[in-house]
Amino acid sequence: MKQRLRKQEKSQFKLFVFFANCEYFAEKFHYDEVPQLGKSGGEPILLPEPPVSVFDYGGSDKLDSLGEPGMKVDHMLFNKFEAQAQQDNTLKTLVDNEQWDRSADYVHRQLFGKPADFFTLEGLRRAVGMDRCLNLRGLLEKVFGLTPRFKMKDELLEDKFQKFLLDLSAEELEQHADVIVALKNYFKAHATDGQLRYIITKGQFTELNVNPNFTMADFKAVPAAWCSRIPEYVQNYVPLDHFS
Repeated sequence: MKQRLRKQEKSQFKLFVFFANCEYFAEKFHYDEVPQLGKSGGEPILLPEPPVSVFDYGGSDKLDSLGEPGMKVDHMLFNKFEAQAQQDNTLKTLVDNEQWDRSADYVHRQLFGKPADFFTLEGLRRAVGMDRCLNLRGLLEKVFGLTPRFKMKDELLEDKFQKFLLDLSAEELEQHADVIVALKNYFKAHATDGQLRYIITKGQFTELNVNPNFTMADFKAVPAAWCSRIPEYVQNYVPLDHFS
């Protein structure tokens, strides 16, 4: 059968304009409008066949930024929560006084889980496109302008690793300048991979041969003195729950 059919060369293509759909739901669709449902019954409406044409694209394949991650409806959810939180004077006072435990308790009781919007921490995390765990303190710091934006997982890991390097002496930095990349990979992997932490803690190093995130070759690139020093630092100074 394959020999009879031979290789078929495509001569025409159908282009599905996906981004036109994104543009419509981001800019033109009225999310607050209640749709009017049509009456049941009647003859079905026959739509005309779409025109068939040949499109020859001669431009570049450069990808431009499409703005903030997520859809408009997600941003609207977060903006609605942000507006409600900022208008709550009790919550604002708690945040101004850095009473984070009381602030978290207040948000859970007064803002989360209400029938009108049903805000949840996980729902807001998804709404802003976070790729890591988001706690209530981090959420409130953004809402009340204490931080300019949410940091993604790798960006936060970079900050933590830079802080780790700043704690080293100039002599140590100069001595290990050629293995900084290996140290960074080990640092990030240890902060984000619970399985790797278990392997290192238990000394089951042969398991690294089948670990897809941090291999035996990666581990051997780390100087022996740092194989235990970095895990100790991560355990003591890096909030692991931020990366789960």
